[in-house]
Amino acid sequence: MDGFESIKQIRTSEICPGVAIIALSASVLEVARYKSLSAGANDFLPKPLKTEDLFLKIIAIPKKREVQNSLVLGNT
Repeated sequence: MDGFESIKQIRTSEICPGVAIIALSASVLEVARYKSLSAGANDFLPKPLKTEDLFLKIIAIPKKREVQNSLVLGNT
């Protein structure tokens, strides 16, 4: 099982359906980011991991969810 399949399985799990997932990859290709987000990751970071970037992504997740929810519900 690769990381993309892991993300899909976490997303379909009843145990932790709302858990935030930040994918990490050594690949610098945009396709890795696209595949991670398409699989269900909330965000993506390339390796080598910079701690400050991770903290910024973690902080941004609640705001991203708020925006996504308002788009789904049609609120602007």
